[in-house]
Amino acid sequence: MLAGECSEGDLRLKARAVTITCLKVIMRIYYKVLLIILFLCGIIFFALSFISFNTVRSLVESLCKDVRVDFINFAFYKKLIFRMRLLSLLTIIVTLLMAFYRITIDNYISTILSKLIISYHDLKKSIVNYIKLLVKDHKIELLSLGLIISVGIFLRIFYLFAAIRIDEAGVFIFLSSKPLIVSLFSYPFPGHHVFYTIMVNILHNLLGDQVWVMRLPALIAGILLIPATYLLFRVISNNLAALLSSALVAVSSPLIEFSTNARGYTTVIFLFIILLLLINYLSENRNIFGWAIFILLSAIGFYTITIFLIPFGILISWYIWIVIYSSNKFEYLIDGGLAVIITGLMTFILYLPIIIVNGSGVILSNEYVTAMPLLLFIKGLGPMVGSTWASWNQNVPPAITYLIAFGFIIFLSTLKYANKQLRALVISTLLFICILLFIKRVNPWPRIWLFLIPIYFGLACTGLSYVIEKINWHRLSLSIIISMVFLLGISRNIIVSDSIFNSDNGGQLLIDGEQITEYLKDHVKLKDDKVFVVNLTYRSPMMYYFRMYNMPVNHLLRYNSMENEEFKNDMKNLIVIEVDNVLKERKEMVLEDAKVNINDFQSSVLLRKFKVSSLYLYQRE
Repeated sequence: MLAGECSEGDLRLKARAVTITCLKVIMRIYYKVLLIILFLCGIIFFALSFISFNTVRSLVESLCKDVRVDFINFAFYKKLIFRMRLLSLLTIIVTLLMAFYRITIDNYISTILSKLIISYHDLKKSIVNYIKLLVKDHKIELLSLGLIISVGIFLRIFYLFAAIRIDEAGVFIFLSSKPLIVSLFSYPFPGHHVFYTIMVNILHNLLGDQVWVMRLPALIAGILLIPATYLLFRVISNNLAALLSSALVAVSSPLIEFSTNARGYTTVIFLFIILLLLINYLSENRNIFGWAIFILLSAIGFYTITIFLIPFGILISWYIWIVIYSSNKFEYLIDGGLAVIITGLMTFILYLPIIIVNGSGVILSNEYVTAMPLLLFIKGLGPMVGSTWASWNQNVPPAITYLIAFGFIIFLSTLKYANKQLRALVISTLLFICILLFIKRVNPWPRIWLFLIPIYFGLACTGLSYVIEKINWHRLSLSIIISMVFLLGISRNIIVSDSIFNSDNGGQLLIDGEQITEYLKDHVKLKDDKVFVVNLTYRSPMMYYFRMYNMPVNHLLRYNSMENEEFKNDMKNLIVIEVDNVLKERKEMVLEDAKVNINDFQSSVLLRKFKVSSLYLYQRE
């Protein structure tokens, strides 16, 4: 038996050695091919820098139909040429250095590959063993988790087909529905969550342009967040806290809303929770494969939204705090430092196409990250915390809100008795956020703090688990009962209130957009009667619905439409979309926003009233 075991182990070692040898040969070939490609890229970049201004403008216009390209002027062209030539020079220099140090780099890669193979098997073994243990000894707990996930899936799919919001429609119309190169090289507004936009671009080409298709990545991330939260707090806290917190995540109104909104927020939240799990493992195991996964997922997080800087900073701070308690801490800190540097480098490479075309300012210094005056910043902290707290507790019955807050207070009051992971998580989160806020002096919107919701729930449920453990009854059964109360109480409020269908949190919403488009298609001859439709606030959603129903998108007024005298004279009739009970969306304000002179038209005629909006017809005198 022992000989058999040894021979089996020898076979594994031989198979691993063969795999490593094959990978080394492949990597040598890949390295040579990479050198050739890099050198050719340098030459191509240099050649492209001689393309004329008119050619560049024509190319951009052909790729970006329905999008204003006024930014393509000669000054922009000169900057672009300079960046292309600089990139060409740097690419060729890097290629020559890589060729000169080929043997040194080859030896280093060989060592890394060997360690990657070994560490991959170690990480895989740890994960498989943990899952086997769960399945073997905690079946009732997993069945309860399955029910929680099912409720979370139902609620998310229920809201998956809600009306499209402004941000979703804008990104789809101007980026995701265009050739992929547009998403990779342009950054017209901060709502461009690049990695998410790329995923939607791919799905759009495979499955079509329905709303649910563009929301699919957010939905998947939002669903996976439920078991991810359970696993995180089962590892760093206890099984009772894990079950309770996963139930709260499943029915959290803001998490459901952003799981059904084609933005990158749930992707970032899911990555944050998974990376917390990974960092916890890496703080106790030096595993190069684990660090490779950490770097890759972190770079994806940054490539999705740059505000990933906040969760990433918390991750690294948490790792440092945990490592302080461990032996060999210097080597562990070096691992973390290298990971930060490589993540930064990989993020820079991912954003390089955007930086070449637009410069770094569009990413690093947009209007939403501009520092505020200190007093104004301090004054805004209270409202920011208040609005964030209201968002986190949206649709939560008061009794459950107080119960969760009670659990969080209990946890904080017993913090010194908690394990090192939980203590470090609280300290690193508070410190990093406070330091970053006072450095940047901005008061972010509530959606920026969505990634903290699972953490708040997990810590609060840890406090509740301390109470449950003191009760002389079946602890798991009691936790399951409380979880079911969370599910029923909060999900009932969500469905009854209809707040997610009507929410503007993820971008303003025109509930009647599709119904308005259907009415116009059936009752108005836009082209024949030279009718144009106006509401600049909701132009993006209307463009989406016009496109869906094969309506002429050029009959939706743009911001600069009235600057064209020929267009003004040609326009005979105008239909205004007025949103009821919203002052700035009254028909007079809509016309003023579009710079339309109301005196050029006869008095308005009501065409049709919808659920929250009305259509008015203006005719030329």
